[in-house]
Amino acid sequence: MKIYLALLLALLLSGCGMKNPFARTTPISEVPSYSSSEDVDYGYGEEKSSDALRRSTMKPYKVRGKMYYPIAVQEGDTFSGKASWYGPNFHGKLTSNGERYNMYARTAASKILPINTYVRVTNLNNGRDTVVRINDRGPFVETRIIDLSYKAAKEIGLIKKGVVPVRLEVISHDSDANKYASQRSEKKQYLSMKTVKTKKKSYFVQLATLREKQKAIELRKKYNSLKRNYKPYIFTKNNMYKLMIGKFKTSSAAREFISKNGFRAAFVVSD
Repeated sequence: MKIYLALLLALLLSGCGMKNPFARTTPISEVPSYSSSEDVDYGYGEEKSSDALRRSTMKPYKVRGKMYYPIAVQEGDTFSGKASWYGPNFHGKLTSNGERYNMYARTAASKILPINTYVRVTNLNNGRDTVVRINDRGPFVETRIIDLSYKAAKEIGLIKKGVVPVRLEVISHDSDANKYASQRSEKKQYLSMKTVKTKKKSYFVQLATLREKQKAIELRKKYNSLKRNYKPYIFTKNNMYKLMIGKFKTSSAAREFISKNGFRAAFVVSD
């Protein structure tokens, strides 16, 4: 009788513990420690990528009775809507693709953009922008299209406001994830979209963003002899200096360049 009761209790407890697979959950194992210093730049976090991950995170799913359909994207696709942010309460917990959420890395949650898509987020109130990597699902609020990490939200002046209008631009995407996406027409149900089309594009690998011009120049000299076919460039915007290497004919060639040279925090941008 005692064994029967114990088994029944275990079943009840396991049933109560079932949660939506896309909800941010408390990790079973010990939460890893992160530095609390806001001065530490963790880049875009450690990217997880596999065919199984792409397939699982691109499936239609339901949250609070509503269906969501992950979409295929291309470089240059833009979206408009509202952005919010999430921070300390989720720090160290699991994201939808199995990573640990780090509020000091430039990451974000999207309801339908493919995992590991890099997007430029521009605050339409002040013109400030940042680049983030999608590694989570959310925010599940009708008018919001992206939930930024604390780091990214601070860079565009979102912390005090809480919610601001933004424009998103896809600057790099996982082409393999697109084959698991639903039809592009589905995206109109959740986001307003304007597709930017160009005849020819050049692609660059962005290595760093610096505040001091001299440091950018010194870093350019370091990478000047990295490969003859590609050269380092310095682009300026909003008093920041961006070191890039290019020009690549395709985004896949640029990503291969990143992989071969071990640039973990680098990402692909198009002109």
